[in-house]
Amino acid sequence: MTAALAVFFTLQARVAVVEANVKILYDDFDKIEIRIEKRLDRIDENLEYLLKSR
Repeated sequence: MTAALAVFFTLQARVAVVEANVKILYDDFDKIEIRIEKRLDRIDENLEYLLKSR
């Protein structure tokens, strides 16, 4: 019984670590998505400027 509890708690700890890592990855993806959107907005602004200046 004690060995089973040890395995259970070890697995619980590993699951917690994986959950934390997944949250970090999602946060990183959100930051990357925001950066890409900002760059696309700048590209659109530059294209509009170039088209107007012709």
